[in-house]
Amino acid sequence: MTAGKSARHRRSAEQMLVELKRRLREISDLNAAGDVLNWDQATYMPEGGAGAPEAVSLRRSIVWRTSGRSRRRSAR
Repeated sequence: MTAGKSARHRRSAEQMLVELKRRLREISDLNAAGDVLNWDQATYMPEGGAGAPEAVSLRRSIVWRTSGRSRRRSAR
């Protein structure tokens, strides 16, 4: 492998690591928000309150991001 190809590959791997870290931070933030919604619903919100749809939507967003669908869809 030539030095040029090695440098390009290394840069690409570094960029991929930066992207992975960004995605993991986003997923962590979404999970934390979901935990707050679940806590709020369990402790304060009346049954059938407005928080249930938001919690479901947030969980779907987390699943979508962790499944790789967002990456595949944005590549199209």
